[in-house]
Parts: sequence; C-alpha cells; structure tokens
Amino acid sequence: MMNVRRTLTLAALAVGFMGIASANSISFTSVTLGPTGTNWGPTNFNLSQFNPALGTLTSYTLSITGSESGSMAAESHDPTSPDTLVLDLNAVITAKENFGSLLTLLTASPDVTRTFNATAFDGTQDFAGTSGISYTGLTASDTQTLLNTVIDLASYIGTGNVSFAAKAIGDSSATGAPNVVEQFTQQATFVATITYNYNPPSGTPEPASMVLMGSALVGLGFLRKRMK
Repeated sequence: MMNVRRTLTLAALAVGFMGIASANSISFTSVTLGPTGTNWGPTNFNLSQFNPALGTLTSYTLSITGSESGSMAAESHDPTSPDTLVLDLNAVITAKENFGSLLTLLTASPDVTRTFNATAFDGTQDFAGTSGISYTGLTASDTQTLLNTVIDLASYIGTGNVSFAAKAIGDSSATGAPNVVEQFTQQATFVATITYNYNPPSGTPEPASMVLMGSALVGLGFLRKRMK
C-alpha cells in the first residue's frame, strides 16, 4: 500500500509541475562595429526578429555596450599661475530604431577622467614637463539595457531582421586653465544584444517539466518492479 501511495505521489507531482508555465528566452547579438575613430555613423546593423513559431512574445531586452580606447594630453599655457587640469576622454554612443519613428533607444557613455596639477607654462609645448601631461592606453566601456514590454512589439516579430542604427560621437575635453592646449585620439566600438522573452505554445511542456516527468516515470517503473 505504501508503494502505491509513493507511485501516485510521484505521478501527481509530475503532472502538477508540467502545468506550471514559465517564460523562455532567446538571444541574438549583432556584429561588432568598430573600433573606428570618432566621429562615426550612423551605421546600420540588424538583429533577428522573434520567430512566432516559438510562442507568444511578452517582452524584449535590448542591451548595448559602447567601448572606447585612446589617449589624451594637455598643456597649460598660463604664464603665471599653477592650474589643476581635468582631462576627460568621453564618447557618446547611441542606438536607435532604423524604421518607423527612428526612436533613440539607448545611449552609452564610456568615460575616462584624469586630473593633473600643472605649474605655470614651462616654456615648451610638449605635453610633458611640469605644465603638461599625456595619458596613453586608456580604455573604458559602458553597458545600457532597455526592457520593453508594450511598445511596438509587433515590429520585432517575424522571420527576418529588425533594423537599427548606431552612432559614436567624441565628447572629450580638457579644462582648468585659462589657456590650455589639448589633444585627443579616440576609437569607439559598439555591440548590441537582444533577448526575447516569450511563453511557449499552450500545451508545450517546458524542458524542466519534461525532465521532472521523466524522473517520475523512472521512479514509477522502479517502484512497480519492487512490488512484483
């Protein structure tokens, strides 16, 4: 009698878990744009649409990573006073829909900041000495994510691609002295990933549920064997 109860309990658990629906997800990543010297773009790129054969799309998550690499230098030309120079290597990297309203979706701003205490101009324009500084081998990245549950989901459903555009603008600066000479070199890189969150068709068992059901059936066979 105890074996029969265990068998019924395993079967009930398996059926119960198979009735619990959980969302699935699938991701696609764009080709990498860059590294290219700023300013560049807009440059078009595609991401795969959500195939409706998989089920019902409930939302999508778009993620972009903007990266920069480069160098920066500054020299104070103030003839009499020391100054604190603030150098900022910055890029503004955007992604927008390349259809319909051309809506800007995300903006990444990788940034590197350095501070240098400069003396009055030392008489040589070389981004060195006591009145100048240079920084090389600088890198930074910034990732931004958007979760969309309601806006224009239909445009993301199909068996083709969704079109986007990326753009990178240099926004670097050097401040702090009345007269400062600055120099920047910069390259920017862009990559995007879209993740579709969906519910599978009604009646389709989830992978986890199928594993659980298989385990229950194995247990059922084992118990029935013991009962013989």
